[in-house]
Amino acid sequence: MVENPRAEARADPLRPVNQPVPIEMDDNDPVRLCVKGRWLVVSEWRDRWRIDDEWWRSEEVSRMYAKVLLEDGREVTIFRDLVKRGWYLQTYD
Repeated sequence: MVENPRAEARADPLRPVNQPVPIEMDDNDPVRLCVKGRWLVVSEWRDRWRIDDEWWRSEEVSRMYAKVLLEDGREVTIFRDLVKRGWYLQTYD
């Protein structure tokens, strides 16, 4: 049964999903990364790609992505924010 079909529709507030998680990584020797205080060895770099987008906005996007294999067998996507100069783990929850 439908509640009141004449009730005024409302937009729920938007919330971001799949927010990148900041990580630590040595730019000069990117073979280890630190996620939430735990250091993990990158055993293989599988793929790399770059995204440059939204250059017309006040906050442009310029990122170098990589799909890497960690020592524990997990394959994850990380990126270097070329504007803000930080490293991040991209989640897909």
